[in-house]
Amino acid sequence: MTDQPSVTPWAPPAWGVRAARAAAASVVVTTAAAGAHLTSGGRADEAVVLALAAVLAPLCWVLTARRLSAGQLTGLLVVAQAVLHAACSGTEPVPGVTMLGGHAVATLLSLVVLLRGERALLALADRVVARASVPRVQVPVVRTVVAPLESVDRVVRGLVLVMGERAPPAAA
Repeated sequence: MTDQPSVTPWAPPAWGVRAARAAAASVVVTTAAAGAHLTSGGRADEAVVLALAAVLAPLCWVLTARRLSAGQLTGLLVVAQAVLHAACSGTEPVPGVTMLGGHAVATLLSLVVLLRGERALLALADRVVARASVPRVQVPVVRTVVAPLESVDRVVRGLVLVMGERAPPAAA
């Protein structure tokens, strides 16, 4: 028995996959970095975070043209964490082990989500489509036809003639 679905796996259009990957990467990286910065004692202005997400989205579009290795992706995530930290800290940087640890955890979390998330979502989409494409059994429509009494009488008399003596006696 295999793990393969019984129907052809669902595949969205190429541009749709790329756009979804770019948007997901931008959202994951930005929210993880902002969350790490906030939970580690820093401040994060919403306008700055949204602006960084807007700048990061086209960059992610370019980078999703091909699949990155885990090492390449880790390097890019570290740079994104540093840029968001610098942008949110402004003139008063918040140094410390807590901030560094928060950004390291956010980088690791982003890495896991970006490496495993797409595969998990596509597997879920395959299962949903497989469930939705179960063959349906068509039940034939039965129509009731009302026949005139004369035609029924002719059929009954015909059966009597065909069956001969085995038929019940005809009414007089």
